[in-house]
Amino acid sequence: MRKSIKGLFLDKEEEPHVSAAAVQALATAAPDEAETRLLLHGALQDQRSLVRLSAARALWSLKAPAEEVLPVLTALLSHKLVTIRTGALNLIVSHRFCAGRRRSVLSQRMGDRLRAGDQRRVP
Repeated sequence: MRKSIKGLFLDKEEEPHVSAAAVQALATAAPDEAETRLLLHGALQDQRSLVRLSAARALWSLKAPAEEVLPVLTALLSHKLVTIRTGALNLIVSHRFCAGRRRSVLSQRMGDRLRAGDQRRVP
């Protein structure tokens, strides 16, 4: 039986990498549909970390506000798998959300010791 893109990532029994790819495909195939954003927001709460990371990436590609995506990514910074932590960090840095109050959250999550006065943006 063939599943739709939507069905692939809604199926909680599906392999995480398949569901994560389906999330990206949905965002690419139907970026202007209201249901796409609704499904992507739901995927931010998925039990599978790779799906959450993929949903965050897809939402940022659709210009979602940082407030919708960043809490999920900062939580993934303390994930047990280095690939998930690195993926979250790379996504955060690539969108330049490391300055100001978010910098302190990242510092705490990553265990870095940043100087108190250093507020430079990370490129």
